[in-house]
Amino acid sequence: MRALEEAGVLKISGNSDRPLFPEVSQYVTYLKSQRGLSKSTVGYHKYWTERFLGFLGCREGASRLPTFQIADIDRFIEREGTRLQCGTQHKD
Repeated sequence: MRALEEAGVLKISGNSDRPLFPEVSQYVTYLKSQRGLSKSTVGYHKYWTERFLGFLGCREGASRLPTFQIADIDRFIEREGTRLQCGTQHKD
């Protein structure tokens, strides 16, 4: 993750220790309880979870997470894939 940040691919916010939503904190706590996950892996999941919530239009201090569907996740992945100049391949 650090290499991606240094290459300018990822931009980690300065307040990366404070999640936007309590649910993100719960998710991070769950990830930290899993054996074998590195600190960078947990940070990676937190980063992309918050990025997705930003894509949905979530703002800091909101009281609830919005409802979303698989189509929202697909749009996010498509946008990020385009932004990062990579694609996804589906195996049949």
